[in-house]
Amino acid sequence: MLSQVSQAVVGITTLGVTKNQLVEGLGTGVLIHQDGWILTNEHVAGNVSYLAAVFMDGRRVEGHTVWADKALDLAVVRLDMVDNQPYPVAELFTGPLTVGQPVYAIGTPLGMQFQHTVTQGIVSALDRTLQLPGDMGDSYMEQLIQTDASINPGNSGGPLIDQQGRVVGINTLKVVEAEGIGFAIPIAVAQPVLTHILRDGFYDTPYLGLYGYDNKLAAYLDAVPANVGQGVKVVQVDTNGPTAAFLQEGDIIVAANDTPVTTMLELRLQIYRCKVGDLLHLTIQRDSATFDCSITLTARPTLP
Repeated sequence: MLSQVSQAVVGITTLGVTKNQLVEGLGTGVLIHQDGWILTNEHVAGNVSYLAAVFMDGRRVEGHTVWADKALDLAVVRLDMVDNQPYPVAELFTGPLTVGQPVYAIGTPLGMQFQHTVTQGIVSALDRTLQLPGDMGDSYMEQLIQTDASINPGNSGGPLIDQQGRVVGINTLKVVEAEGIGFAIPIAVAQPVLTHILRDGFYDTPYLGLYGYDNKLAAYLDAVPANVGQGVKVVQVDTNGPTAAFLQEGDIIVAANDTPVTTMLELRLQIYRCKVGDLLHLTIQRDSATFDCSITLTARPTLP
């Protein structure tokens, strides 16, 4: 089981430019389609000028990043085809996880000399929220899998797998102040985007044009009430975005495309099930009234 999955796991080496300096990067990815599609982290494969995957047998194949999203810390890479040979792939998990369930992490911790290291642990907790500091302010990752399987620098983007060898999540980070506390992004978070990319060969991320928070995020924000209701409270609306004519600060989004949303991640997943130009049907609570509106999603603006 582990040997079969390991064939679909690759080390990822990158080159990028930061503050006019060339920076080398190292991470891990997992092949999810025989045509060379790899799932990894955005902080591994986003904004790089060169990328290559290193296989278990030492082969090095160049590729390029097709899609990346900082909010989800996920990226999709396409490898060049070599002699039109199919690549090995890992099976994706589709069922519910349980706390205490055995899991394994495969990755490239610390350097290529340790590539395809396997560590074992359990699902320690589910539905974790983490606050992450950044240059543009704090960001938040929701509904993460917590595991005690050892995760180190270089493991980022590698798969967290179950006993059947199915990918349950993508390893993203660990708590440096403690041992045995690491986190993975559930594979279900990537599924909407993967569906688009494997069908169309690309994905332009749709843009709703608002900033909001939910009950869990409110716990991190001292300036807002602890209870924001069962939904996503709108904090700011992009005046040039697609929701400007419909939403205002203080509105609470309770459903998207007739599916209840209680977290920002659930709202994002409904957006990512759509394409640019699609209508996203929202149910909004404003004061004591509830109304519906349909928003035409636009392409996400390019950051300067």
